[in-house]
Amino acid sequence: MGIFVKNATLSVSISLTALQTVGFWAPEGLTETQRCLYRWFGVFSFMFMLGSYIFIQVVDLFMIWGDLPLMTGAAFLLFTNLAQATKIVNIMVRKQRIQNIVNDSDKVLTEVQTFEEKEIVKSCNREMIVLQVVYFSLTLITGLGWATSAEKHQLPLRAWYPYDTSKSPAYELTYVHQIGALLIAAFLNVGKDTLVAALTAQCRCRLRLLGLSLRNLDKGLDTEDKFMLTPDQEKTVSSRLRLCVVQHQETLQAAKELQECFSEPTFAQLTVSLIIICVTAFQLSMTQPDNMVRLLSMGTYLLNMTFQVFIYCYQGNQLTEESFEIAGAAYECLWYKFSLRLRRALLIVMVRTRRALRLTAGGFTTLSLTSFMAIIKASYSLFTLLQQVNEESHLDPEQQFVDHTGSRLSSHLRQHSLTMGFIVDNANNSLRVCLTLLKVVGFLTPPQTGVYSFFLWVYCFASFMFLVGGIIIAQTGAMFQIWGDLALMTSASFLLFTNLAFALKIINVVVRRRQIQAMIDDADDDLVAEDREEGRDIIKRYDASKSPAYELTYFNQSSSVMVASMVNTCLDVMVASIIAVCRCRLGLVGLSLRRLCEGIPVIGKDLLTSDEEKTVQFRLRQCVIKHEAALKSTRLIQQCFSYPILAQFTVSAVIICVTAYQLAMELNNGNRVRSIPMASYLLCMMLQVYIYCYQGNQLTEESYEISGAAYECPWYKCSLRMQRSLLIVMLRTRRAVQLTAGGFMTLSLSCFTSIIKASYTFFTVLKQVEDRNPK
Repeated sequence: MGIFVKNATLSVSISLTALQTVGFWAPEGLTETQRCLYRWFGVFSFMFMLGSYIFIQVVDLFMIWGDLPLMTGAAFLLFTNLAQATKIVNIMVRKQRIQNIVNDSDKVLTEVQTFEEKEIVKSCNREMIVLQVVYFSLTLITGLGWATSAEKHQLPLRAWYPYDTSKSPAYELTYVHQIGALLIAAFLNVGKDTLVAALTAQCRCRLRLLGLSLRNLDKGLDTEDKFMLTPDQEKTVSSRLRLCVVQHQETLQAAKELQECFSEPTFAQLTVSLIIICVTAFQLSMTQPDNMVRLLSMGTYLLNMTFQVFIYCYQGNQLTEESFEIAGAAYECLWYKFSLRLRRALLIVMVRTRRALRLTAGGFTTLSLTSFMAIIKASYSLFTLLQQVNEESHLDPEQQFVDHTGSRLSSHLRQHSLTMGFIVDNANNSLRVCLTLLKVVGFLTPPQTGVYSFFLWVYCFASFMFLVGGIIIAQTGAMFQIWGDLALMTSASFLLFTNLAFALKIINVVVRRRQIQAMIDDADDDLVAEDREEGRDIIKRYDASKSPAYELTYFNQSSSVMVASMVNTCLDVMVASIIAVCRCRLGLVGLSLRRLCEGIPVIGKDLLTSDEEKTVQFRLRQCVIKHEAALKSTRLIQQCFSYPILAQFTVSAVIICVTAYQLAMELNNGNRVRSIPMASYLLCMMLQVYIYCYQGNQLTEESYEISGAAYECPWYKCSLRMQRSLLIVMLRTRRAVQLTAGGFMTLSLSCFTSIIKASYTFFTVLKQVEDRNPK
């Protein structure tokens, strides 16, 4: 391989050449010694451009902690470098998979022959070159502006160094390092971003080529005065349609590989860009108007970051639009002159395109122009918040210091085949742990009769009162005593609400234990077949400050909190694990659909033989049975856990809000030690919501994949009867499997972000109430 990496798309060539030059894209054909030297060269490049600079910026950030203008001045470039480091590591780790995507697309785009196909490839190339030039120009102006805007004996960018940078030659050397590393890293960042955008554009180009082929299915055939195609023409069209289906399947696989390779780095970039746009706008608003060079460079940097988000969202949006156009392209051919068999095949293609091809950022948001606008709006909201904090930072508002501790993990429940043994046996390890613990505390015990059943109920009630019942009564009494004091109420309420949600989940599991047990047994069978201070502000009916009442109460609170936290975690993990098992079952159905023709020689055949058809038909029936069983399990999950999840989400939104409020009070009081468990509790509550939403989101995605799995098998070589059966399966998957929280909201990552937004809204309301009612 030469210095310049060749590719059908010039922007891909430029990006890969830049990566190869700095040591992040190893050329093919290197010896082991050359590969080792190249790796060390990549490490040196990384440390020169990013590694050393990230370290000194982090140190500087700690040294200026508390000064908001200085912190934002140091943070915006630090976050940029962190995001770029993430993308570099991703490219180096997944280099081979990305190389396969590049080679596959390059092969398709270089083999185009007709004038129309070449024009499609050229238009894709021109579009990406325009985007790359604009991005490069904004980056160059920003870098040069920073290089020339520094005052005398001042560095262009804030950073901490273990030496005096105001003296020569340290100043000159550090200045050159900052500008050199900044420009190289900036241009490299352009290369990485445009690489992802260009690969997405190549997928779009392949979809456009596919659409052209579908429109030209009957091209060159004399069909002008014919009512139906002749048998020879039918064979020609059938052969062309098969090539289109194979091309479509390969393009869908390429898009799937893009999603798997770049989803997480794209999410990191969009998250960081949201913050960077905010703090850059804040820095721009504080820049002195007499420093026009600095003002211009900050303005172009703001545009640069905005454009960076735009190219991701634009290409993702256009990819979705092009995937929709496939159905229209199939409709534009002379399908009304085709035989019933060809019409059925075209219908399968059109049904598959009903589910749009979408790229997501970590599964949280789809890359679209709507997402771009949402990111800009969120950045503006954070910008206004920074301005408010900066204006109020000179004031000394009174803060109430409230003693409360405890951090209680809230999660949901799980279960399986309950045996008389101590350890519950289950194919899923997380379920095994959760069910065993729930069995020990008496909430999911084996079925018993007579006196043993009575004792089990007594033990279950005693566990409930020890873990949560007594504490709820005490905390409710404390709430009535402090009613009207906002600070004390939030201090007491967040654990009270946690306990109430916990109690509801326990009651749900105890009442529906037999249904839950049957559901877990069914899924397990399927998978096995497949292969000195009071801890909290609560009221007691005795003086808890004297011995031995203090020690006994302290022990009761500490032990009940720890055990209840573990049980609560098991409850949440149990539900999440049951959903994950359903995902697994749907994944197995998809795998079976892709392997319908496994072991059957289909190459060189127009149709399967009758015996081969029977084999495929039997396999398809088994897939349908498994699919129906998995759908039944999801309905049972919805029936058993829908309302407890709604209660948990409602309570979690309030808990996240009041915990953030209490955390802010602790930080304002300077109590950093106490802030650590509060921050941990806040993260714990967010994670509790996340595991539900994540598993529900992935379940929906797996249900959609069934249609794609059916499309990926060589269905075009099956009989009309088999194609009709596959079409029924694909039509069923148009209605996604969704779990809801009481029917109000779907468990998805969008739901998770909505809950966090709602909690933030409640938090701002609490702050406003506090500001209007100072003590």
